[in-house]
Amino acid sequence: MSVECCARQPRRTAEPHQDGGPAVSYPLTAQMLQAMLDEGKTNPPNRLCWMAQEKEEFVGHIQLALDWRNGNATLSRVVIAPQMRGQGKGSQMLRLVTEHAFGFEAIERVELNVYAWNTVAIKAYEKLGLTLEGTRRSSALVEGERWDTCIMGLLRSEWKALHQDA
Repeated sequence: MSVECCARQPRRTAEPHQDGGPAVSYPLTAQMLQAMLDEGKTNPPNRLCWMAQEKEEFVGHIQLALDWRNGNATLSRVVIAPQMRGQGKGSQMLRLVTEHAFGFEAIERVELNVYAWNTVAIKAYEKLGLTLEGTRRSSALVEGERWDTCIMGLLRSEWKALHQDA
């Protein structure tokens, strides 16, 4: 599987808010994608975007927002193609991007927000080493409905401990 900088729109799942959060509207437009990609052109970059493919087939998409002042990297807009789910490809993609985040010396913490009802994703993130730190009740407004989100985090020292034998 290759993970490359994203320049095209990933295919959407049936539940787009699950993938991009309430701040992203669908369908995605070229302007929206370009704005996301432009954040990666700053020095240092504010956001990096990747799209994973395997044998020319779309596997997934992921973004990493970088807060250089505080040393935090936020995994976001994680999309795994429906036909690729349950094969470990999402976990592989998450590991590669997390490794990339900790490749920046200034990054001390990787974090993400996930909808509280998305137990499949929460389990995948826990397998990666992220800790469920808390629930933000009624923190997202999605099409007029209030949803809870969970914050999960992983510190550099925890990542190193998990990969010291690798």
